[in-house]
Amino acid sequence: MHGALNGLVHAPGLSARPAENGGLVLEADDLDAGIDESASPALIQAVGGELLARARALVPTLTATIAEVRRCVRPLPVDGYPLIGFQRPGLYTAVTHSGITLAPHLAALIAQEIAGRPSPALAPYRPDRAAPHPEL
Repeated sequence: MHGALNGLVHAPGLSARPAENGGLVLEADDLDAGIDESASPALIQAVGGELLARARALVPTLTATIAEVRRCVRPLPVDGYPLIGFQRPGLYTAVTHSGITLAPHLAALIAQEIAGRPSPALAPYRPDRAAPHPEL
């Protein structure tokens, strides 16, 4: 399995990346949507099996087996948009699903804000923004 991938793969129905131990980390948005804090161990294992099947379809020579299945619940506001700003004096929050790609830009904007200069670019992402409209 070592060397099966040498970078990130974002394919329809599967995202994969090399793991530090030589394995792979697999995920799929459609499968992630069905897993939350209440997911049973059996469901989590079944999802792991489906992820491996998708990886084998993508990389037919893959001979990997499942070493571990983990559930990772990501912090993401209900409306799906980042939550960035002071929640109260002394507590600044930055929650985003795109932290890796946005980190350098967000860090500069957040530093500016913590120094007392609010960033208009972050205004739509404030913790006190209006609640999202329910889907009809």
